[in-house]
Amino acid sequence: LKFGNTGSGFSSEAVDINAECQADSDDFLCETQANLASYDGEQIEYWFELEDIAGNLVSSKKLAVDVDYTPPVINDFNFLVNGKFVNFFFDITEAHFQEIIYYDNLGSRPGWKQLCNKLINGICEKKISFSDGEHELDIKIIDKAGGFVESSAFFFTDSKKPKITRTGPKGGFASGEFEVQLREENPETLTLFVENSGGTTSHPLNLESECIPQNGGKQTCTTSVDLSPYDGEQIEYWFELVDR
Repeated sequence: LKFGNTGSGFSSEAVDINAECQADSDDFLCETQANLASYDGEQIEYWFELEDIAGNLVSSKKLAVDVDYTPPVINDFNFLVNGKFVNFFFDITEAHFQEIIYYDNLGSRPGWKQLCNKLINGICEKKISFSDGEHELDIKIIDKAGGFVESSAFFFTDSKKPKITRTGPKGGFASGEFEVQLREENPETLTLFVENSGGTTSHPLNLESECIPQNGGKQTCTTSVDLSPYDGEQIEYWFELVDR
């Protein structure tokens, strides 16, 4: 095997016919390895020379290939979850990019899937839909020479918007006791806001101690607020529910 270029020079490697070649009818199939590290990032040409026992010599056709010993480099990677969709952003340095693939360890049907198959000015941006729930991704950025670099991502997707189905009091008067009924499997925060001309105050609820699960995935939450500063005045109130 002979290989190289005019800039870095040419080299040769002897193929061990007994160890690296297998007979196939009247032909031989040979596979060998050569250290091309000194040509990293360059283009080389290679060819084979075969000599028989009588000294007859033949050369194969010369072929040009790019040498790539350097794995891809991740300059930046981030993602943004929006409901069931996840927007991925990669900034990659790789002259011979092949693809980005991912494996969801928590997926219902795990398997390697393609995320990107091309870069535009080193950038891959892709929006992918996931089923609701937790996801743990193994990510590989692979070049055409088989080199790769790995990353990971963990996130939670939820396509169902939270719902507030009822609030109280409704009778036109408030003594400080408030109630809210909500429907959400993954509530994160629940806040009561009280407002009048003097300003707005917020009162976070404790989801564990102030909420009781009901049938049909509902929860009823109650809280008590000191309304003495508003005695004799009119107020507005509302609840804000944020899911995971």
